[in-house]
Amino acid sequence: MLDLNNLRKEKFEGVCKILDIILVVLFAAFFVLSLFPYYSVQKGEMVSARGYETKAKEDDSWSLLGYVGFPDSHSSVANWQAKMYSSNKKIIKANQANGYTGAIKSFAGSKGWMATNKKGEQNPYQDLKIPGITTKTVSIKQVGGALFLNIFALIGIALLLLKKGIGRALYSVVWAVCGALAFQFNYLLNLSSTFVRPTMLAIVYAALVVSVVATVLYAIDGRSRAKYLRSVSAAYA
Repeated sequence: MLDLNNLRKEKFEGVCKILDIILVVLFAAFFVLSLFPYYSVQKGEMVSARGYETKAKEDDSWSLLGYVGFPDSHSSVANWQAKMYSSNKKIIKANQANGYTGAIKSFAGSKGWMATNKKGEQNPYQDLKIPGITTKTVSIKQVGGALFLNIFALIGIALLLLKKGIGRALYSVVWAVCGALAFQFNYLLNLSSTFVRPTMLAIVYAALVVSVVATVLYAIDGRSRAKYLRSVSAAYA
């Protein structure tokens, strides 16, 4: 009988284990960096995210996890958000009056769908001056990027240490893709003024490369193992 607990080692099994360790290190480094100073501004300096600016009214600094835990303690971000919202306020109200209420209808309107307002009229959706800013205060959409990446980095570490198989590599690919998108579009993640953001971004891209390679190697080994098991099964038949 074939002992499934004592199968032969596949060609890339050792390499995959090394890649798993590298991913654990990258996830852990990302989480630790979230405790380092991510943002620092002096009174009178410009607070800038993705090219949109306002002037800081007081000194302020925070780490990503520090901000996630105490967002109300950082007026420079709150003032930035309020100013950006003021640029969008009239357009937001006009869109709502034209029937573009809620995230789904607003997204559909931005893609050309025409809503009908209470008067039975159809008016086109108006694009926001500052994309994505729809609330006066910092919302979960902003904070959620940092929170998501850190929570799922810890989950990734647990999966890589406790589980086996290609699923962990695929999980890491998804995490890295979400991270790359978050650092591109999330305003809070673009507020950084220290070395932490570029370092975290480098970690995200490194994790993407490593996890893609690991996924490919796991898939190759998986096909090889399946072929071997079929041959053995045929021999025992």
